Amino acid sequence: MLLNFAFISGGFTIGLCSMDHKGTNGGNGWEFPISDTTCLKLVNGGEIAVQLTRVLGSAQEQTGRRPICVVEVEAGTGRGVNINFDDFGPGCRLSCGPEVSMGELIAWVNLLLPVAETVSLHASAFTWKGEGVVVTGSAGSGKTGALLAAIHQGSEAVGDECIWINRNARMRGLFLEMEIRAAYFGELPHLRSEVSSATGYRIYLHDLVSRTIRPFLPNLSRKFAGRARAQVQPDIVMRHLAPPGASVNRLFVSKVHAGPEIRVRPVDIAQVVPQLVEIQSVEFARQRAQYARYRDQAESRQNEWMEGLAQRHNDFFSDALRNTRTYILEHPPSPRARDLFRALAATWP
Repeated sequence: MLLNFAFISGGFTIGLCSMDHKGTNGGNGWEFPISDTTCLKLVNGGEIAVQLTRVLGSAQEQTGRRPICVVEVEAGTGRGVNINFDDFGPGCRLSCGPEVSMGELIAWVNLLLPVAETVSLHASAFTWKGEGVVVTGSAGSGKTGALLAAIHQGSEAVGDECIWINRNARMRGLFLEMEIRAAYFGELPHLRSEVSSATGYRIYLHDLVSRTIRPFLPNLSRKFAGRARAQVQPDIVMRHLAPPGASVNRLFVSKVHAGPEIRVRPVDIAQVVPQLVEIQSVEFARQRAQYARYRDQAESRQNEWMEGLAQRHNDFFSDALRNTRTYILEHPPSPRARDLFRALAATWP
């Protein structure tokens, strides 16, 4: 049986869908809607279908939408996704094993999103005072903290880590795992009731060890610091979910600076589009490295879709976000989540 989630007015329902012995619905596979005209099609993927349902929402049978790609699950394949760059592009076939990482699979899907008039962005998003807010930046720039603080102040969540934005600036959050730093538990008491006690204690322990050994064993300290985060299913987002269809009204590009204060300054969208493309490019680092190895095998070897991707993203952000209020958010390293949110909220009249 396949768990089938349907999101309705900010909530969700759970149903069960019959699956045949091959793990597909009637032998035809599962289609996960990406847009009104496109979908992600999965073949032979019982357990993968369950995981994708948690991330993307409910699967459907024979939607009539055009697949941006077909993912075929093959036994004996590893945790990665097998790519043939000779054919990679809209409508291509990908293969993976039943234990594939959802992050790895979604990253390849994200590369193909422009054909669905959509792009992905490494960001958190929520609604506040009737407007859709996106906070983006490099890893560790406070995106999740801003979202958690916003929820604490009554905001409704769209998503964390990966946000899809379409040509009309409508945004959609993917329900991936969240990372919660130990410091947030002290700042935001509501988190203690959102995350299990065992998870909270584990985070505190790794954080304590990391800070204790930092002066003597910095490399080992960084490893513990990386574990001082809660890898939790997005229950926090689900409990405070915004109704679907929110648009991006305000975009904050988060940056670390040397000063102690938090500064917010308005900019034109054209000033930050190259940074949005770079943020996205970093998210695709593994995929880009795999493509680089493909190109190195022969001097004239190229894939047209991969070569034109950066320009497509640049044009897309410039067009889709042209009416968005855009800000640079500068802050010291490891800013307090509530301070970040106060700085964002101060931009409202």
